[in-house]
Amino acid sequence: MFSVQQNDYTNYTFTQFVPVSILNVPMGGNVLNGGQVLYQPLLTTLLMNAELFVDSYGLSQSRYYSFSVSR
Repeated sequence: MFSVQQNDYTNYTFTQFVPVSILNVPMGGNVLNGGQVLYQPLLTTLLMNAELFVDSYGLSQSRYYSFSVSR
């Protein structure tokens, strides 16, 4: 446990791993290319932001970040 001072939390790095399965992004499919069947992944662009909660109170939110998932 650590205490957070006003505006002190901006100096910390936070990493969250999210399983691709919960994002519910569509999967690509097989395509015919020059007589060969190739898997063509589908690229989906998503937005995310982080929110810092202290004692069940939303203290701060980050800006939105864009990222892509290919399946």
